[in-house]
Amino acid sequence: LVVTGATSISISGTNLFITNGRRGWKQTNYAAINTNILTGGAGLIYVASTGTGATTNRGTVNVGGTNLNGRLSIVTDGDIYITNNITYANTNITPGLTNTSDDALGLISSNDVVVAASCPDTLNIYAHIIADCPTNAFTHGFYVQNYDTIHSGGNLNVYGGIVEFTRGAVGQSPHG
Repeated sequence: LVVTGATSISISGTNLFITNGRRGWKQTNYAAINTNILTGGAGLIYVASTGTGATTNRGTVNVGGTNLNGRLSIVTDGDIYITNNITYANTNITPGLTNTSDDALGLISSNDVVVAASCPDTLNIYAHIIADCPTNAFTHGFYVQNYDTIHSGGNLNVYGGIVEFTRGAVGQSPHG
């Protein structure tokens, strides 16, 4: 699936609810339209930017949801914002042991993968993350939005790999 412009994807088991203004979709269950998107080996959603210069409509993706049952990669030339927990249907995953989950999610951005400031304090992300933004700063790569001003009482748990050009900030150490 290729969509252009700002897109939101909400995962719920074998359902993918997609909102994209350019397609006229509002919470459209794409998995019901394309029944092989999660079960046909590896589904792919590419979100592209449109236009040029000042009229560019970035291919930004908001993603969150629970119980992903299948395999999916979400790719964009813009940013990916994680807006809530992202979990697999089968979370029986223990490092170093035989795992029974066949669920997989790839979040691939040629720019940044951002944990939105509006996320819960404790956040679970089951995904393999690639953030290829070449800018060397704490607010690039994979990072937590407003990491220096938001409440830091919870945990950020990532079950998967993180590949990034620049290590982004995900929190601060307490001072004193």
